[in-house]
Amino acid sequence: MEGEPMLKRILSLGVKNQLAKLLDAGFSRSEAKDLLASCYEVVDTPGGEVILDHAYGSEQPFSLYPVQTAHHVFTSLDLSGARKDLRVLVRDAEDIRAKVEEQWSRLNPDLRSRLKVGFRGQVREYPLERLVKNPFAAGFHKTAGGHEVSLLPNYYRAAQAEFSVPPGFLWFLEPLLVDSANIASDYTAMSVAQHYGLPTPGLDITDELEVALWFAVKAFDANRKTFAPYDWSAMPEEQWPVVYAFSWEPGEYERINAFQELAIQPLRVLQQKCSVLWFGAEEQNGAVTRLLFRFVLQPGFTPHSRLAFGDLFPPPSRDEFYARLLDFKSEHVSNAEELRSVIEYRYE
Repeated sequence: MEGEPMLKRILSLGVKNQLAKLLDAGFSRSEAKDLLASCYEVVDTPGGEVILDHAYGSEQPFSLYPVQTAHHVFTSLDLSGARKDLRVLVRDAEDIRAKVEEQWSRLNPDLRSRLKVGFRGQVREYPLERLVKNPFAAGFHKTAGGHEVSLLPNYYRAAQAEFSVPPGFLWFLEPLLVDSANIASDYTAMSVAQHYGLPTPGLDITDELEVALWFAVKAFDANRKTFAPYDWSAMPEEQWPVVYAFSWEPGEYERINAFQELAIQPLRVLQQKCSVLWFGAEEQNGAVTRLLFRFVLQPGFTPHSRLAFGDLFPPPSRDEFYARLLDFKSEHVSNAEELRSVIEYRYE
């Protein structure tokens, strides 16, 4: 099935120890095994033992269920009456703007001044498939197939080992630093790496709805190494494009793309007007907890975008950072494997 792979499984205690705790809490052996296989874990907190969901970290009500009441949460909690207006079918960009502005107007001025809104476009929505669904995530944000929505960063989708910036990429960045005595900060390196194709624990969010809409209606063509219009007129609804609207407090998850450390500005990042939301291994699908709406684009949707491929992915002739990165990849064969996801796009 086309979809997202399982979350990366992490247990601070052994499986036998975890099983014993869940059995004591009233779970059957099969229920307990399914929970652990689905990336839930029993952890100790100052308030007692709780079940942590590694998809959502410490974000309640998506996680941190007291062990003694967790069996009811996973087996008997009825969220059939949960809000259904978070998934909205739309016909044009104005529908999206109107809905976001309506929601925004309901917030008190102090909260509006602290929150930031961003967007992300995809040609389709993907399910987070696991044996035991999170009852709150599946209750509020359910796919057409009844699964949780997956917003896993590409690093977690690749199910890689513990994250670190590829050494070859750091080697590439060194001569581009304003102060050659320093090394690139982790977040600067990860932000740039993310936007130029390397897998990181970050999720791209744009400030501009028009940019998100471009990504929602353009599919990457791996053979031609460019983006082509996505035709969903004959597709089932679960394969219609989607634009996500998020809200968050700057500094909560966001790491500002502070490229002051670099002598050459990464033009692609600036053109796409991006921020990055970072999520650790204990909150791999955490972006779902910051969703305002999921806007599903109906067939016939017209984005009325003035943007072209070269606007959002400037060619090497305009983006010196990209040109140098491609040269580095071709000249240093030993680093070619870890930089294989850096694509040399075709510009027609």
